[in-house]
Amino acid sequence: MLLIDKNAIIYGAAGSLGSAIAKGFAKEGARLFLAGRTLAPLEEIAKEIIANGGMAEIAAVDALDEKAVKVYVDTIMQKHGHVDISFNAMATDDFMRPLQSIMQSQFITASAAAKHMIKQSSGVYFFLLLHPPASLTR
Repeated sequence: MLLIDKNAIIYGAAGSLGSAIAKGFAKEGARLFLAGRTLAPLEEIAKEIIANGGMAEIAAVDALDEKAVKVYVDTIMQKHGHVDISFNAMATDDFMRPLQSIMQSQFITASAAAKHMIKQSSGVYFFLLLHPPASLTR
C-alpha cells in the first residue's frame, strides 16, 4: 500500500471523479479528509470507505472560500500533524468562474479607457495583481 500514514484532503469528494480518487487513495492506505459543499453525499462515500477498512472524515467546506479552506487545513494539521496530499476535483464551472470575472473586468475597464486613448493617440493600461502568486514575486 503506497499511501499508508499519508493524510489526503480531497475537495469535491462527492463528485464522480473526487469519489473515485478517494476510494483509490483509501485502497492504498491513506487517511482521507473528504470535503465538499454538502455533507449528505460525502457521508455515503465515507461510509463505503470505512466499511471497506479505510479511514475517512468529512467536512462541509467550499473550496472557493479561502478563509474556510485555511481553517479546514489548519484544523487537520493541528489534529493529525501533517497534510501529504491535497486534491481538488473542482467542477469546470467553479474553476472558470473567477477567471471569467477577472477577464471580464479587464475587458470592460480596458475597453472603456481604450476608446479615449485611441482618440488621443496615447495612453497606458495597467493590470495590478494585489496578491500576486509567489512564483511572480521571486
